[in-house]
Amino acid sequence: MTVQVSSKQLLATVLRQVAGDDDAIDAATLDAAGDETLFEDLGFDSIALLEVLNRLKREHGIALDDDVLEQALTPAQLVSAIDEELRDVA
Repeated sequence: MTVQVSSKQLLATVLRQVAGDDDAIDAATLDAAGDETLFEDLGFDSIALLEVLNRLKREHGIALDDDVLEQALTPAQLVSAIDEELRDVA
């Protein structure tokens, strides 16, 4: 049986994984933040966000261009980019 995971749930999992690997990101702040909170306010710098993109590609087969980070400044915006990529490959 395959369990469907939403893009929002998938991104939340990857963000928590990266936060756990990065001492500069507070996991409690991440869990309490809303979808419209800026990544910068969550403690994610450009290197951490590149790691998010790398994990999405490596572990989930979702390949987003690095330039998506220029437009996706919040988790909600990155979820939209993930959804768009999934529609394009479907």
